[in-house]
Amino acid sequence: MANKIETCVRDLVQIAEGSRNLEMAKALVENLLDDAKFQHQQAAARFPTAQQLRDALSPVYNALGGGAKQFIGDVIDWLRSEHLGRSDSGTAS
Repeated sequence: MANKIETCVRDLVQIAEGSRNLEMAKALVENLLDDAKFQHQQAAARFPTAQQLRDALSPVYNALGGGAKQFIGDVIDWLRSEHLGRSDSGTAS
């Protein structure tokens, strides 16, 4: 799963540096989380995968600047609100 998370992060950075299409980014994340659910045969697998993705995006967020940084921040915020719940302490605000 780690390779799939790395690939997702790489793809999200490409979107952040290009079209900044949030719907496309959300679809990538949803596909990753659905794959985790399928691979582990349980819906609960989505939560730790979402946490791992958030953790992998945090240094990327810190390294980027300008609109790309804002875009990754928006993705992290969406991930936090849709998949991690309010108890998560995210990176982007």
